[in-house]
Amino acid sequence: MLEAIGASAVLAPQEAIAALEAQLAVPAEAVTGKRVYLCGTPHEGAALTRAIEAAGGHVVGESHAWGMPFARGELTPPRVTVPDDLARRVAQDVATLKPDLVLHLRIDGDEAAPWDVAAIRRALGEGVPFATVRCKARPDDRFAEQVAALIAGRPLAPPAPRAAPPAPARPRPEQGRSRKSLTSVASFNAYQRDWFASVRQQVAAGAPFAMANANAPQEILRALDVPFVVNQWWASIVAAKQQSRRYQGLLRAHGYPADVEAYSAQGLAAAFDNDAENAPWEGLPRPNFVHAVVSSDPTLKLFEEWAGQTGADCYIYERTIDPRPDLYSDWWVQLPGNWEQAVEAERVDLMVDEMREVIARIEAKTGRTFSPQRFAEVMDLVNEQETYYRLTRDLVARTIPAPIGVVDSMPATMVPQWHRGTEWARDAARDFYEEVKARVDAGLPACPNERIRLMWVGRGLWSEMGFYQKWEESHGAVFVWSMYLALAADGYIRDLSQGGDPLRALASRVVCMGDELRMPTWAGPWHVHEAQTHAVDAAVALQDADPFVVRALRAAGVPVLELTADNFNREGEDDAGIEAAITAFIEGPATQRAEARHAGS
Repeated sequence: MLEAIGASAVLAPQEAIAALEAQLAVPAEAVTGKRVYLCGTPHEGAALTRAIEAAGGHVVGESHAWGMPFARGELTPPRVTVPDDLARRVAQDVATLKPDLVLHLRIDGDEAAPWDVAAIRRALGEGVPFATVRCKARPDDRFAEQVAALIAGRPLAPPAPRAAPPAPARPRPEQGRSRKSLTSVASFNAYQRDWFASVRQQVAAGAPFAMANANAPQEILRALDVPFVVNQWWASIVAAKQQSRRYQGLLRAHGYPADVEAYSAQGLAAAFDNDAENAPWEGLPRPNFVHAVVSSDPTLKLFEEWAGQTGADCYIYERTIDPRPDLYSDWWVQLPGNWEQAVEAERVDLMVDEMREVIARIEAKTGRTFSPQRFAEVMDLVNEQETYYRLTRDLVARTIPAPIGVVDSMPATMVPQWHRGTEWARDAARDFYEEVKARVDAGLPACPNERIRLMWVGRGLWSEMGFYQKWEESHGAVFVWSMYLALAADGYIRDLSQGGDPLRALASRVVCMGDELRMPTWAGPWHVHEAQTHAVDAAVALQDADPFVVRALRAAGVPVLELTADNFNREGEDDAGIEAAITAFIEGPATQRAEARHAGS
């Protein structure tokens, strides 16, 4: 059936009909074996199905778009399906077909399918044999062994343990807490704790509460006085409190993946956290609203499941892409003052309509009224705050040796960013700028013996900020750049001095959020520009770094070390090996480029 459907999709209609009629004229062969229903990652070929048949199974149905849904006339299924909707269709098929086994396949690289497993288990209920298998797009010996075991009713063998990492070539640098250069940020943590405690108190007293992804339009929540927490901020707190491993266990215990969008799944994990003693900051309140932009395949599924577990109202904003072939590459120059012309109007129109829908939903559920005047005040405060970040970024870029490193700039930027649109956040950004300027005026460097300037590409290591300073004393290597201060400087400002519509201004920022970090025509040129203006000698990139950014930096002559580590779950990683690799990189390509820069200057 899969091969017939695939052929029908590419053959001329008359040719396809003739081939199907010829096939129907052939007497059908008797099919035997354990009846298997397939779900999970769509796979257009028949190789996995043939491997299941070879292992003694008989595939009687499946849920992917090139199988039964196609044959039933469901020709335009959504690209990403809500887990409960998919699970309902699977349960209906299973009730009709009565398979001996429901097999969920997760093909490597598919980050969406794992988020359907919990919903499918709920829909099937007890008594229906269900198993999950992670596999490659083409069947291999491991897949054949697993399927044969399932069909024979044997438990799956556990995966082979990972080999122990090789001994590091160099002694592991001493662990330690980060050293801060700034006093203006000393009160940030205390403010953050007091603020979060006040949010918990408001929620306990009956106030509505929202969780929003970092790229969602939070300013409308601010204008409606709905307390909210940014999902990625919560993830950084979980990491800083060394609770990531426990939260992974909570996700697995409830049927959710712990290795897909782990950074964004910590809010969902918090819904299962009943350990009052270890819950970060006494735990995350249950949200009434969860908001995100569907910027990845798992996002819709993750947030729908989060809403299902907490009873929250879920809204997922559409993710649009600029289709213009002649798109400018200097967006950091265009967007702040020319955003109405720089961003395609249709994208802004859609986002404005969606934000108005969200505002109406919040008003209906809370009884609050959206004030355009209050919203305009919020947007003005945001612009003031981000302007201070731009001034600070420019100071760091042109000052050698750098007045601060990322250990200072990351928390000094991100803590107020989660509160943007408030006077406290605006004032915190101003104090940050003024202290950095004072350090520049006084000639106070972050590292007096600075010899090498490094760029950090990807999310920050919030659980181990001291990591960034391990090579300052030994090599004079300073991490002077991260995306946090740089994106605040270039990605947020929307000038409203000429009377622009604040709601459209916010929409123009939201539709671009993420393009700056991952869209090839945006991210590559920006990172190269930032590397050049900061006199960066080399870059270190996490595994989540965009490959086009890495390629663009290398093409511009900037050496890049790509790490095989993420920023979140660092327990059990080969830190000694990673640090040895960075040390060798600093002593090799980074030093060579720094020496060439110094010789040129």
